[in-house]
Amino acid sequence: MNTVEVHNVYTLYELNEDGSAAQTPILAYFRPQDWGNPSRWHYHQCRVEFCYFDTTYINNCHLWQQVKRNSPEAFQYIAPQLFMVFMPGTPQQLAGREFLEGDDFWHSEWGELPPYYERDEENY
Repeated sequence: MNTVEVHNVYTLYELNEDGSAAQTPILAYFRPQDWGNPSRWHYHQCRVEFCYFDTTYINNCHLWQQVKRNSPEAFQYIAPQLFMVFMPGTPQQLAGREFLEGDDFWHSEWGELPPYYERDEENY
């Protein structure tokens, strides 16, 4: 049996600019550029493992949401999409709170500036 392990990022845009609930939330498959803003983004992580034919897929799911929820509630909002596995996925370092990517931005009030992630060009 083959195993494919990936890191996938899900961002749920569910609030309007004025803070009211959006009529139609939008789910994007990348990390928000302002992910460091703790008053705007809430981060959750889970791992989904499933078999499909002769392959086991391990999806390390990184979820960014605008509304604060506990992790089970957070993942219930996007449960069907957790089984959408994008390959090769996102580098693990750019899915969570560890590193900045080139298009990300940072404000000093969010805390200490994280390091920038340097991609290995051969594997990109």
